[in-house]
Amino acid sequence: MANPPFPTSARWLAIGIAVAVAGSEARAERCPPASPSCHLEAGKQLLERDPRRAAEELLASYQLDERTDTLALYATALELDRRYALALETWKRVIIFRDSELETAKETARTATGRKLTAARTAAARAEKQSEQAAQAILKLWPRVARVRIRLAPGQQLAVSHDGADVDPSRDVLVNAGRDELVFTRKDGTVERVAIEVPAGALAKIDAPSDQLATAPTAGAGRSGSANVEASTRGNSEPSRTAKVEPTPRPCALAKPSLTIAPSLPRVESASWPPSFQS
Repeated sequence: MANPPFPTSARWLAIGIAVAVAGSEARAERCPPASPSCHLEAGKQLLERDPRRAAEELLASYQLDERTDTLALYATALELDRRYALALETWKRVIIFRDSELETAKETARTATGRKLTAARTAAARAEKQSEQAAQAILKLWPRVARVRIRLAPGQQLAVSHDGADVDPSRDVLVNAGRDELVFTRKDGTVERVAIEVPAGALAKIDAPSDQLATAPTAGAGRSGSANVEASTRGNSEPSRTAKVEPTPRPCALAKPSLTIAPSLPRVESASWPPSFQS
């Protein structure tokens, strides 16, 4: 028996869905440089389907219009994209901003009356709830991250970034558990990528790359498990290095971890997509 014809209504529905998807992607491509609402809408549409691209759109929106709700969506996109360390750092920022909103609402409520008092109390309850949600997100991410402590030589100056965001090399750096990467940039602009392998909840200590780019490959120690250094500039290679790994406690209660955060979020250099992330 011949297959029944494809119903006309179903055909039009399929065409409509295809057009809607294509339209949303086209709108994302067409977002003008100074249109946070356009990037925000594109990020929301892409969140489940393409979280990496959604994160780019949401970051672009946030950097044009710094709204905490947008930052929370950006953290969600990072988490969906398995960029756990940067997601955790971003949720820390969300908590700081939510707590500030909570204090502002409480201050307003002290002198407000009538509808203004009701609105202030509503805002305070919302900020408190969202701060608690961010704290829960952080606790969920802790088992997926590790820490790296960078040892710099006396007087050594290197710019360090992780996942496109600047990090402070004088502080422990959060990285994804398992395999991740730090990027070191020298004064002369040469870049060295350091591949890190750290178990969840552990602390890896690594020496920063030399200020001078290696001119010839050097035989190094074999990988014994915790950190591997890879040079990626001008085709030169460096010996693999083993980082000392130390256990570090994980949070066991639903208390907010320390809110020390990375110095910056990734920076969007261009309105074209994918954007350039280099801080």
